Amino acid sequence: MAHTTLLTHPLVLREVTVSAVTDVTPRLRRVTVTGDQLGEFTVGEDRMPAFINEAFDDHVKLVFASDGDLRAALPVQRARSIDWPPAPHRQGRDYTPSRWDAAALELDLDFVMHGEGPAASWAAAASPGDRLHFVGPKSSLVLPEQLDWVILAGDETAIPAILRFLNDRPTDAPVHVHLEIRHPSARLPVPVRDADTLTWVTTPERAPSRLPQSVIDADLPAGTGFVWAAGESRSLIELRRWLRHVKKVPTSHQNVTGYWAAEDTAARKALALLDPLPWLSVRAAVRLGLLEALAARARGCTDLARSLGVAEPALVALVGYLATIDVVVLDGGAPARVALGALGERLLDDEHILEELESDSVEGSVIDALLDLAPAMQAGRPAWALRQGRTLASAAGQDDAWFAELVAESATFAFVAESLGQLPAWQEARTVTAQGPGAAIVAGLPGPAVRLGGTASERAILAEQLPARAAAPESDAQGAPDLVLSALEIETRTDDEVTILLGELAEQASSAVVVDAFTATGPGGSRGAARDLTHLALTGAGRRTEPEIARLAATAGWQVTSTTALGWDFVAFTLRRR
Repeated sequence: MAHTTLLTHPLVLREVTVSAVTDVTPRLRRVTVTGDQLGEFTVGEDRMPAFINEAFDDHVKLVFASDGDLRAALPVQRARSIDWPPAPHRQGRDYTPSRWDAAALELDLDFVMHGEGPAASWAAAASPGDRLHFVGPKSSLVLPEQLDWVILAGDETAIPAILRFLNDRPTDAPVHVHLEIRHPSARLPVPVRDADTLTWVTTPERAPSRLPQSVIDADLPAGTGFVWAAGESRSLIELRRWLRHVKKVPTSHQNVTGYWAAEDTAARKALALLDPLPWLSVRAAVRLGLLEALAARARGCTDLARSLGVAEPALVALVGYLATIDVVVLDGGAPARVALGALGERLLDDEHILEELESDSVEGSVIDALLDLAPAMQAGRPAWALRQGRTLASAAGQDDAWFAELVAESATFAFVAESLGQLPAWQEARTVTAQGPGAAIVAGLPGPAVRLGGTASERAILAEQLPARAAAPESDAQGAPDLVLSALEIETRTDDEVTILLGELAEQASSAVVVDAFTATGPGGSRGAARDLTHLALTGAGRRTEPEIARLAATAGWQVTSTTALGWDFVAFTLRRR
């Protein structure tokens, strides 16, 4: 299934100064910021690119500190990305620029003054001369081509993005706007054209959102269109389900985003309890397809059991427990009917959680492995290998499906991969062989000619992921490359497997770059203890530090000549053959 297309950008921390504050409406305050760091500037020896704001819903992350120590809360700038070291008092909030003037280096940020969060509180007190730090945008939405119509729906927090779309007009297709406000004073001029439509939805302050119903009642126009919606995350579940299951709108033609979240309910907190039954029962529901089966309508237990291929008494026992944690709702009649509950709707709408719960995903298999963590530690083996009968690296080498999963898991690497172009080893090379799950991302970088390495089946899987700008790689390398680059192959391997891999790299070239998510200076980092535990399950040890990588490299005949933090815990080790 095609997904929404995003264009990624280098992540840069910028400091700006407030130049003006304007109340657009009694509920919307516009803060204009400016500063040299909106253009190109230098951090140490690294040249940072100018601010990029290409799409109407680009967002930046504003950084605040609840204890007032902003410096301790700020991320660490890398060459083309950032790291987020632990900072318990850090507060980050995402906002969409409503106007960007590249010539004047001016940026407008609009704040809805309806709460007491860190951003709204800062905006309420903002005055010219105040400082503000932000990061991003990290990506821009690319609209599909040849659209017949566009629907834009949002609450007051989405007004900046919607106005930006209407002012910039990235497509000539007619636009149908649905705007929900909580008070008539929030109305403001909206630049619609004759072919457009504008629907105002005025909903009392604490009443449930009526935005999804406004879109559903209007229905979708004929032809091919794009639906964009933003607002409170919980309120948008109904709209997502309608688009996905009733109207069958492909994910490439919709983008429904939770801009903010109301206070968590008791149902959502249920999964955070130490009791393992909620997680185990939900995983069973996901693996059986129970949530998907209930996506469109309530169903009787007999019909539901038959469609899922399970015995009705077993299903009754499962849904009986799921009802106690609001994953499903039982009507109590005879025969009983089952419908999705509040938590079930939220789970069905969160693709990341569903992937974690799927047994055939890498994340799901790691969770399975953690169930055997204690006996694995006692046996001195990786929990993943103890449960699966082989290591993950072996599985990926023997089974294309596992390697494809690792390739899919590498998407985050795209946000920092551009930094590899700053490495001297990359700049000095004319030809590069790139291998590993992240190799397709590397193949799209400017610079030397890149060909894919690995087995024939691995190259075929990677070739499907090549960006349009990347040339088709040679399937069989001719001659030794100047540089061999291992992209995301280390973290999933045991020490013995890493040594073997590094030895194989040494047979290909005298220079190598190994990049993965490492701990450069010790425990911690933005992914923290949870990632360390994941690595323990995969390899039998916590995430490797720089000295440990140097030790393994030396065993395979390499010397580490430089270590470069790329951002988001990704680190590149440049190696020279001894």
